[in-house]
Amino acid sequence: QALVAVTWKAPEQIREGARAAIGIDAVNHYNFAFCGASGTGKSSLNNAILGLKDTDEGAAKVDETEATMEIRSYTHPKLKHVRFWDIPGAGTVNHRAKSYYLDKQLFTHDCLLIIGSGRFTEFDVRLAETAVRYGTPVAFVRSKADQDIDNRADREDKSPSEVKDSVRKDIVA
Repeated sequence: QALVAVTWKAPEQIREGARAAIGIDAVNHYNFAFCGASGTGKSSLNNAILGLKDTDEGAAKVDETEATMEIRSYTHPKLKHVRFWDIPGAGTVNHRAKSYYLDKQLFTHDCLLIIGSGRFTEFDVRLAETAVRYGTPVAFVRSKADQDIDNRADREDKSPSEVKDSVRKDIVA
């Protein structure tokens, strides 16, 4: 029988190895991961923060179907030490929700921005809980609120400005 040598790496060694493989510089940059379910507006939010239109050169690809297939970083034009990482959305055939955190090596980032549209889901909460177990800070970001404002305005036959505050209060609650 052959003996198999087993090498165990401490979690920090695993994190640093994964960062090197992805290209994350955690010494000179603070790395935010835009993550969450597919179709929540992660790439659009990334573009907006960078001051780009979705059609601009260098913008993250945006589409009504699954557009982000690979992890990609973007540097803010004014905050040179900040990197935003556009992560493919979870819950598709290509990017499974069940193993999303580890598959996308989200433990390599300095902070996860979990992007949700509509409602935050059980997946979003589980993703946050997993991140916390790995010691990764998390913030929830609500996108597409303008669509909710327009929908409520239509339902209540009011202007968007008349329902904006009530939609905001409901989202916060």
